[in-house]
Amino acid sequence: MRFYGQEAQEIQARKALISLSTCVTYMRHYATDCPSYGITKLAGTDCLRRLALEVGSKEM
Repeated sequence: MRFYGQEAQEIQARKALISLSTCVTYMRHYATDCPSYGITKLAGTDCLRRLALEVGSKEM
């Protein structure tokens, strides 16, 4: 996997992998229109969590 980001900076700060979510997560009526959305959303979130656990911050 390859990460794209900003150029290296002089500041030594703690790095974090951030997953941005959409507001559709909170639209309960959408779940009845597209029931598989929740499953795919959870799968994507789980993938990012595993990635954050397995890949060191220096590799990101």
